[in-house]
Amino acid sequence: MATGPALTQDQNILPVQAYFNLDGTFNTFIGQGVPFTVPVSGAVTNATITNSTINSTTIGATTPSTGVFTNIATTTGTISTTPSSSTDIANKLYVDTVALGISWKEPAQAATTANITLSGLQTVDTVALAAGNIVLVKNQTNAAQNGIYVASSGAWFYAPGSTTWAQYVGAIIFVDGGGQAGSLWYNLAQPGGTLGTTAMTWSNFSLSGVYTAGTGLTLSGSTFSITNTAVTAGSYGSASSVPTYTVNAQGQLTAASNTAIAINGNQITSGTVGSSYISGSYTGITGVGTLTAGTWNGSTITVPYGGTGVTSLSGIAYGNGTSAFTAATGSQIASAIGTTAVTNATNATNIAGGAAGQVPYQTGASTTAFTATGTSGQVLTSAGAGTPTWTTPTTGTVTSVSGTGTVNGITLTGTVTSTGNLTLGGTLGSIANSQLTNSSITFGSTAAALGTTVSALNGVSIGATTASTGAFTYASLSSTTSTTPVLSFNASNASFASGATISGNYLQFLLQNKSNTAGASTNYVLSNDLGTDSTYYGEFGMNSSVFSASTPSDFFSINNGIYYSGHDGDISIGSGNGYKTYFAWGTTGQSAHVINASGAIGLSTNLGTTPALSGTTGYGTSGQVLTSGGSAAAPTWTTVTSGITITDDTTTNATRYLTLTSATSGTITGEYTSSTKLQFNPSTGALTTTSLTPTNALAAGYGGTGLTSPGASGNVLTSNGTSWVSSAPTATSANNLSGGSAGVIPFQTGSGTTSFTSAGTSGQVLTSAGTGTPTWSTPSAGAMTLISTLTASSSADLHWTGLSGYNNYLLIFDNLQISSANAKIYMQVGTGAGPTYLTSNYGQSILYQSAGGANTIQGTGYGYLTLTPAGISASGAFTGDTAGVNGSATLNGFLTQYFSLEGVAQYASLSQASQINSSGGGVQYSTSGPYTAFKMYPTAGNITSGTASLYGISS
Repeated sequence: MATGPALTQDQNILPVQAYFNLDGTFNTFIGQGVPFTVPVSGAVTNATITNSTINSTTIGATTPSTGVFTNIATTTGTISTTPSSSTDIANKLYVDTVALGISWKEPAQAATTANITLSGLQTVDTVALAAGNIVLVKNQTNAAQNGIYVASSGAWFYAPGSTTWAQYVGAIIFVDGGGQAGSLWYNLAQPGGTLGTTAMTWSNFSLSGVYTAGTGLTLSGSTFSITNTAVTAGSYGSASSVPTYTVNAQGQLTAASNTAIAINGNQITSGTVGSSYISGSYTGITGVGTLTAGTWNGSTITVPYGGTGVTSLSGIAYGNGTSAFTAATGSQIASAIGTTAVTNATNATNIAGGAAGQVPYQTGASTTAFTATGTSGQVLTSAGAGTPTWTTPTTGTVTSVSGTGTVNGITLTGTVTSTGNLTLGGTLGSIANSQLTNSSITFGSTAAALGTTVSALNGVSIGATTASTGAFTYASLSSTTSTTPVLSFNASNASFASGATISGNYLQFLLQNKSNTAGASTNYVLSNDLGTDSTYYGEFGMNSSVFSASTPSDFFSINNGIYYSGHDGDISIGSGNGYKTYFAWGTTGQSAHVINASGAIGLSTNLGTTPALSGTTGYGTSGQVLTSGGSAAAPTWTTVTSGITITDDTTTNATRYLTLTSATSGTITGEYTSSTKLQFNPSTGALTTTSLTPTNALAAGYGGTGLTSPGASGNVLTSNGTSWVSSAPTATSANNLSGGSAGVIPFQTGSGTTSFTSAGTSGQVLTSAGTGTPTWSTPSAGAMTLISTLTASSSADLHWTGLSGYNNYLLIFDNLQISSANAKIYMQVGTGAGPTYLTSNYGQSILYQSAGGANTIQGTGYGYLTLTPAGISASGAFTGDTAGVNGSATLNGFLTQYFSLEGVAQYASLSQASQINSSGGGVQYSTSGPYTAFKMYPTAGNITSGTASLYGISS
């Protein structure tokens, strides 16, 4: 084109927002109906893109940054950060955690197994703690001290994020070290408690996995059974048969039978065989044991084998070496036993027969018999030629008896002059005084005729030689010639009185216990109408010098102690009519404290010339206080000073203890405590306050950040080794790690060096090995037990029956799909073996909240507890789809009459523009519990897929 621009290898850009192609054609930037695109390579800086579409382009892959969008629709993606503000995006892990009411805590390096001291660095469950280690304390004797602590060389303190009771509600924590490494613990705290005051309980947490029956096992629901083999149940083997078995590689019996016993004789090497089982001839038998029965049918046993060698013999057997026995001749017998004739026993040492205590006697020539056995002390009396008998002899000695007949009622039979027998009979009657040589008896100075009554004894010493007991209605004692005391109240009701005129000395009543043994004392006891050996009495006494062998058990048991004690009655000491009472002290009683008739107390009072002038000093003045003089001086009355001096001390570098006053200088008359606003626990060193307003930021060394501001929104805290820094996050590492395989976890083997664990199996948890390689392990069972997991497959419902043993259950459901749009899932409980499901008497309400923030109340008064798997628009109306439902619920009160369902949480699939949140609660007011069944079912259609797991909670 002659008028066109010169043809070159460059495109010419014109200022009319158009360009010429190399062939001369003209294209404007706009108006040609084709989107304008600019090929870009490299980086574009400070560019603003408006009203354009970006396709197949990764944004922020190298360096993530912020972006603002009015609407985001995504088919996949992840959010790794935890939301902190009300408009942040939440990932599924965070949502699941919040729905379950779980508060994750930083893992603990160790956990206690017993009560510990909450201070100092120590070893806990084999872990040698270092300062700053996190420790789960769960076994304190005082359960209010349980919690999550930071170990310290001094007093331990609560870990950050675990300093209030509310932060422990739903808390869950891993243990990395010690014998409990890899375990997971959750807190049973309920809202409303006070940290350090309310008892805290931790329980081990574990989740059961999915089980598959192995070889030889059958799995039905959650129950494993041993698969039957072809072996018939029964007993095998008997006295006549032995069992034979076939065992497979798993140790199971696959065949069993009985085989009759048939044993060759040469197989018997030990034991005993009954004679009835032996037949035929046997040789080579070296021993037969002891034969206790049977008939010997063998040949004659010779002498070398313990026999006689003969089959019959008359007379006395005579042996001769190994030859057979023969009948002995007279000369052989004489040779064997000596020259004394043995044909008759004429000098026998023992007599055959008789019994112990019997005496032999002759009943005739060469005939001996025995008497009967006598009793001790009897004598043998002859009966002539008859049998002697045992008789009891008479006793006593008579030297002389004169006269016969009856003497004063005694009958004498026979005449005895010096020896012989005398028989006395009859009764001794009254003897007249005239028949006696002495007609009276004299007691001291009193003579009494026989037959008369003595009314008084004078001048008689009773018990002076041999003391004994006596009973007196009244005893009046005097050490002189004085008479009965003249006190009028002794006249008729005193059981004991002693009066005397003792010039210049004491009238004494003396009790002395001379024993110097432990427990010995002298007591004067008083009692009343209610008195027994152990109640209602008073004692005045003195202990022995060794009354207590060691430290006395009480002040009444002091060695040489003088005591006055009362039992079951009050003790009153003092004057009853206005006189003073003294409490003497000092080496001789020269000093005393006094209580006067007005009740005033005088310390170290005076002695006056008369009773009225004594005890008048030492009372102090009004307002004075008692001041101790220690153990070496008497107390005194002192005047209280005007106040306590206050000093505002800001320089002393030493420990001081908190005291509250209303001034910073001068003097005060009282001090104050912090009430409940500021509390200090000396045993733990914990300081608790309801409001803390620090002047400076809390340093990192004390668990703080050292910052006065968290920084801009989205900033993160980064440690530089000595302090925390708030800054915007930057990507310093790759999004993906090279290497590894499915299921393995990366870990650091050193600074900047990453390795991978091995792959675990389903249900295992990762356990730290400190600086070593973490390992997978199967968690131990805890307080929550999986009842069963049900998988829906076009199911009319998901249900559990036969529930027992647990009052509380946890239901977790995952991606439940319903075939009918807008259908709802009903939840019902049932009773009995049927079961019978309840369809009424519920009072319940469910709160639904849409992503837009509008709230509505749905379902109030329903007969069922419901979930609706559908999206909700900003107005709260149901939009109806078949998105999956995920969530959990706590089922309470199965063993009582009141059932409740709490904490229901459900979510639509992530593709929903809105997220469904619901929390519902229902209370069964019926009295038809306990409940044994629970089911979920849709109001229309069926549950096409998804799972639901029911856990029993034992604590």
